[in-house]
Amino acid sequence: MTAYRCRFIAPRRSDWSTVEAGSPELAANELHARDEHTYAITYTPDPTKPGARVHFARVEVEGCGAWVSRVYTSAILRRGGVRSRPTLAEVAKAVGWEGDPAELLAEGWEGEEPAT
Repeated sequence: MTAYRCRFIAPRRSDWSTVEAGSPELAANELHARDEHTYAITYTPDPTKPGARVHFARVEVEGCGAWVSRVYTSAILRRGGVRSRPTLAEVAKAVGWEGDPAELLAEGWEGEEPAT
């Protein structure tokens, strides 16, 4: 394991943190998994299942580059007011994604562990 200095850069910027990981990409995702809510933008792929969410953020690893990271979460929701949810195109813009926004939800990103 190597120590990497990482930070969120979009949609919100964070201070640098040290992350122990096997590669820069894994370090970026590990930082994101630690705090998927504060610095990320959240997308709900299926409005009929509002507890299933995908959090996206652009994470920089010092000296190695920056990647868009995604973290899937599931939650039990309470009833209450209706929040507006960003579209996938708005998510792509917020994290600086230059490809087709649908690619953000594509299966099998390099280095990504399969869903269990």
